[in-house]
Amino acid sequence: DPHHGQPPRGRTGPPGFLGVYLDPDAPGPGAPVDGAQPGSPAARAGLREGDRIVAANGRSLTDTRALVKLLGGLRPGDRLRLEVEREGTRRTVVATLAARPAEPAPAPRGAERPGWLGVALEVRAGRLVVIEVDERGPVARAGIRPGDAILRVDGRAVASLDDLAEFLSGRPAGAQVQLTVERRGWEKTFSITLAERP
Repeated sequence: DPHHGQPPRGRTGPPGFLGVYLDPDAPGPGAPVDGAQPGSPAARAGLREGDRIVAANGRSLTDTRALVKLLGGLRPGDRLRLEVEREGTRRTVVATLAARPAEPAPAPRGAERPGWLGVALEVRAGRLVVIEVDERGPVARAGIRPGDAILRVDGRAVASLDDLAEFLSGRPAGAQVQLTVERRGWEKTFSITLAERP
């Protein structure tokens, strides 16, 4: 049954999307929740910052890595049964995984100003690394910080400033993009609404 444990071998396609922010630095057991993306399966299931996911599909989770590994084997449409600790009590929620958002939301009609992230980047070892964040910009509001490496924009790999500039060209202020970053070996996806340059 693909809804419990590992799916059958040979399933292909992108992994299912839960839309939960995980805190890799908090001590186990379980996977502490940093928040849920609005409108995501995690948000619809009621997950919120401060929760701790202690089991998934009947399996106890030793730490965040165990949950990430399990999610990597599931696909959109799979159901994920989560046992969650909140303020000393346990509850069980079921989330139906979705496809990861791949396209930015359409920009408001008439918006012509190019979108602005508010971040300075440099290439280190073939990766785009954040070296400075403008506190007025959408990247700062999302929680991205210096030292993070931007791996993908809307699911597409970016490895140079040209890659990023090409992807963002034509996306005006108000458009939404998904930035996947790596922080100390952990990946996290942020939903960013491009702003107008101040």
